[in-house]
Amino acid sequence: MRILIIDDDPAIRKIAAFVLRKEGHEVFEAASGADGLAAAAAQTPDLVLLDWRLPDMGGLEVLRALKAEARTGAAPVLVLTASAQEEYARRAARDGGAVDVLAKPFRPSALPGLISDALARAGGPKG
Repeated sequence: MRILIIDDDPAIRKIAAFVLRKEGHEVFEAASGADGLAAAAAQTPDLVLLDWRLPDMGGLEVLRALKAEARTGAAPVLVLTASAQEEYARRAARDGGAVDVLAKPFRPSALPGLISDALARAGGPKG
C-alpha cells in the first residue's frame, strides 16, 4: 500500500515511515501542507497520515483539498493531533471526511493496527 505521511515533525515522519516500511508499505513524506498536497497529486496514496497542525496550512484545509481531488478523494485519511486539541480535531476531521484521529504521542508499534482499523472503517484500500 502507498502511504503518505504529512507532518512537520521529522521525528514523527521518520518513526512512522520506518514502522510502515517494515510492514511492507511504500511510504512518502511531506513536511508541510503544500508539499503534502503536491506529493498526494504525484503519488496517489492509498492512505494519508495527516498532522492537524502544519506550518503553512491547517489540517482541515489539507483534508478538504485531498477530498476534493478525484485522485485523492477516496484515500482514507487518519489525522494525527496533540491531545490538547483532540476533541475538536476529531469532530472537525470526521466532518471533513477523515476516518479517524490519532492522538500524539502514539506507540509506533500500534500504527499498523490503527491503519488496518482505519482502512476497515473506510471500506478497504482505495486505488
